Amino acid sequence: MRRILILAIYLISAFSPVSAQIEQASDLVTVAGDKFLCWFGHAGRTYFIQVSDPNDHLSKWNWAPIIESGNDEPISYEVDGSSEKGFFRLKYTDQITNDPDNDDFDGDGISNLNEITYYNCDPLHADTDEDGLDDGYEIWGGSDPTNTDSDGDGLSDGDEYWIYGTSPADIDSDGDGLSDGFELNQSNTSPTSADSDGDGMNDGFEVNYAFDPLDSADGANDYDTDGLNNFWEFKLKLNPHLADSNNNGISDSLEDRDRDGLTNLAEVITHNTLPDQPDTDNDGLSDGWEIIYGYSALINNQSDSDPDNNESADPDADGLVNSAEDQIGTNPNNADTDSDGYSDFEEFQNASNATDATSTPPNPGGQPGGPSTPPPPIVPVHVEFGDHSSSHSEKYQVSLEPLEGDANMQVRVRTNRNYGETQTETFNLPAGAKYKITLTHIGTDPEYDDDPKPDYDYTLELTSNSTDPAIQVIPEDNAGILGVHGESEEFFADGKDATMYTAWMTSETVATEPPDRQRRKVGVAEKVDLRLKPASLPSPTWALNGTPGTSSLSPMAGITSKLTAGEVACTPATEATINGKTVKIDWQVIQPTSVVFKNIPGTTVSQGTPYLALVFSAEFFVGPPDVNFQNITIEEEACPAVAEGYFSSQNGSMHPPSRDPIPMTGTVDPVRGTKADGTDKIGSGSAGPVYQPGTFLWKIPISYMAGSGKYSLTTVDQEKTMTITNNKATLTWSKNGAIDTVTEP
Repeated sequence: MRRILILAIYLISAFSPVSAQIEQASDLVTVAGDKFLCWFGHAGRTYFIQVSDPNDHLSKWNWAPIIESGNDEPISYEVDGSSEKGFFRLKYTDQITNDPDNDDFDGDGISNLNEITYYNCDPLHADTDEDGLDDGYEIWGGSDPTNTDSDGDGLSDGDEYWIYGTSPADIDSDGDGLSDGFELNQSNTSPTSADSDGDGMNDGFEVNYAFDPLDSADGANDYDTDGLNNFWEFKLKLNPHLADSNNNGISDSLEDRDRDGLTNLAEVITHNTLPDQPDTDNDGLSDGWEIIYGYSALINNQSDSDPDNNESADPDADGLVNSAEDQIGTNPNNADTDSDGYSDFEEFQNASNATDATSTPPNPGGQPGGPSTPPPPIVPVHVEFGDHSSSHSEKYQVSLEPLEGDANMQVRVRTNRNYGETQTETFNLPAGAKYKITLTHIGTDPEYDDDPKPDYDYTLELTSNSTDPAIQVIPEDNAGILGVHGESEEFFADGKDATMYTAWMTSETVATEPPDRQRRKVGVAEKVDLRLKPASLPSPTWALNGTPGTSSLSPMAGITSKLTAGEVACTPATEATINGKTVKIDWQVIQPTSVVFKNIPGTTVSQGTPYLALVFSAEFFVGPPDVNFQNITIEEEACPAVAEGYFSSQNGSMHPPSRDPIPMTGTVDPVRGTKADGTDKIGSGSAGPVYQPGTFLWKIPISYMAGSGKYSLTTVDQEKTMTITNNKATLTWSKNGAIDTVTEP
């Protein structure tokens, strides 16, 4: 005995050869604990092995992936002995072959090895299941070569193919909703024609609603008396026994199946248009719009003599071509459809309703008196939608329903102009709003006759090219309707929706001066309130980036936060990330460049006692004036004054100019904010006699403090000069060209 090949075969242990159908006996032997299936391989003979699980009562045999040629010597295969029981069956043929794997012993078009490896078919019998069809035909035709009724319709595969002309791989060959077996054995309808009586309603619909599928007259009946006959109820997928099939309080006849602005009944009875096709004449313009504005909904406008009718024409010269006017519902022959003083194009661009006179670009919501604040910026949102597939068969309609933040509560709607094409439509929407997005299937090309019908492949994608980093279009698609979908037999987006936010980071300075509180240029330590709109945005992740210069952001959670600008000039950026997309504001933080002060009316220079002392008060203005510095402290640094000329001394003697200057001391009060009071005092440090003529110059450096830091403003040092004439003191100070003078009474 020689080991030709080691092979593990499942369900084999405590084996016993089966005599039935065994063309040649085999034995099971055990060597050192391993089990081997053994037989004598005769020359010119090709062997196959079948295995059966005893739980199947020997009714189901599987082919082992083994083909072995005999050579007049024993053959053995090691088998798995882990199962309790198992049975083998050995088959052979004496057909002459040089390539037993790739030859086709039974002539069914499938090689021996493929039959046993992939299909579990008998390589020695062309019709394994004996249903009248060769294994090769069943494999290539999609039916099961080991099952006499592959599709389970009650008809054998052979009878379906040879007698009835139906598909053995399809339970419903004509796609009418009835199985082939039911049509042949119960309803007596044709299994190869979906509409046996030719009344326009398929057999399945008629049987389901208790019509006679062999009577062509019942299509004209109106069993629910809603104005639509049974044929149109079938075409519109309605219940012919219920006047309100959708149970929404609206009669089937008054609904608008294809969403072209016309009721089902009006299309059928009045206009002779198709209630399941939004553009009956296929000219790119919807039936309802054409009828309202005097165009023909039954004649393709490209073929008539009036070029103004074409979808690309703009007869009112308002900047919107006919197809665009159709999409937003405006009059193609009137540049201002609602006569509110704004053209249709202006209203389209600025997110107001061009068919509502109360809705204008400055007041999109049409509120009496208008909005209390200017309308938000406009965000262009580009929506690509339609049938991208090779079937080129479907039309869809996309709608954006405002839920929050849009004063113009108009539902924006766009419809595919052509079957089987995607198109991109731009919606100009206000920043800071929230919308519900839905996609509706509204029609199948009447000339499309492939399977499945309708073919529900679609594309629905959102993009935006907003140039403001504070604005970002953010989708939230929990139902997964966005993107490219290939679920052709069912409409994936049916009954589902997505959410879209035109997310907007807004800012408002805490300080009310300067009056522009939305500015992006702020002073050091200035505070700014930040808010994300709309308020229902998912929770963001806040961050402070750029060159913060010790700027801070708090509370770093929720829909609002606060920026405290840095202590020195810097360019920080506040960022909030929502669903992977980031909105941000870039800031310019500047530090003081000037301090201007002005005498407070009613204050004077006066003599202190017993010291030489001069006192004055002033208002301080910190510049530049286009930002706010109310959160910093301006400090005049204490420093000595330099005396020139003469001052009287305590004993009346005079000090000539050549003598050392009299030392003077100064004290200053810190001043906080852009405008505040302050007092400077200067004295000689000794008893003050009667003044004598003389002058002194006091140059005082200024610093600002923000947070924990103190920073010098060397470029804005002030100069103060005191002149004493006839025992009266006059104090003059200047700052960046601003000069003021005060004299002792």
